[in-house]
Amino acid sequence: VVYSSLKTAVEAAEEGQTIALVDNVVLQERIKIGKTVSVDLNGYKLSADYSSKKYDSLFIIEDNGCLSIDDRSDSKTGIAYAPTPEKQPNGRNVSTFCFTLFPSEEGSKAKLSINGGTYEADSNCAIVSGNGSLDYKGTTEIVINDGYLKADTVVYHPQKGTLKVTGGRLEGGDSAIEMRAGNLIITGGEFSSSASPASVNPNGNGSTTSGSAIAVAQHTTRHQIKVCISGGEFSGYHAMSVMNPEKEKNNDDKYVDFQNVNVEVTGGVFAATGSKDGSSVSVVNTDEYFAISENPSYGSDSEEANFTVSVVTPNA
Repeated sequence: VVYSSLKTAVEAAEEGQTIALVDNVVLQERIKIGKTVSVDLNGYKLSADYSSKKYDSLFIIEDNGCLSIDDRSDSKTGIAYAPTPEKQPNGRNVSTFCFTLFPSEEGSKAKLSINGGTYEADSNCAIVSGNGSLDYKGTTEIVINDGYLKADTVVYHPQKGTLKVTGGRLEGGDSAIEMRAGNLIITGGEFSSSASPASVNPNGNGSTTSGSAIAVAQHTTRHQIKVCISGGEFSGYHAMSVMNPEKEKNNDDKYVDFQNVNVEVTGGVFAATGSKDGSSVSVVNTDEYFAISENPSYGSDSEEANFTVSVVTPNA
């Protein structure tokens, strides 16, 4: 069956069915996913028209929605592209994404699986994002097994949930992944950041970090963060950074320490171009709100095959 629009096809699809593009598609409205469905880019281009309306995502995955996407074409030319949005009337840029996950109900889960294809986003955009607002009470499950993903921040993760990467290439301007909450498991893949030098800025509603392939920067929500890296290749001014960007102070006028943040590395190849001491992983203390590591060095040829980053926020 050939449908007149992708939206119509998604609405008509039964649980677990696959929808294959048969031509290039320019969305006029976001596609909401509230069931289990697969999309095959099939060698075509999926994008959006922001000329008349302000859309923030190609796909929005809602309560108990599950989207799997790939490119099964022989040519492997399938691409999903999030263009730069127009400015809102107040002049503020709107961030846009290829995929956003919004599980709002307690106990619900939104799932995304990327298994191939190309995904690109213009400036001020990302490929994948959740929502860290306390209004969203569900959790997310994001799996990236393959594909080429390129954006300022490829995956922005401020929400409760798990992000697992087993393969693919994540090429970020600012960062490949910024974890502000949740669990990150990396067993493979390539991760890079092209920004130099590195920087971090407080942000209660968005990304904070530039110049780190993997950026761990706890949100103001202080949700738990757990990072486990056992493989992959990481490069950037900092291959990985662990920071406390919000500079919040307690009643004693001291900076609030990280809460429930753990980063464990048991494998992988790291290259930090901004490292001052030649170490492979830079976790630096350049300001009072940066975290430091007791052991900032990890090499792929090291005899010690693991370390846990102990985050410390110096008090002013």
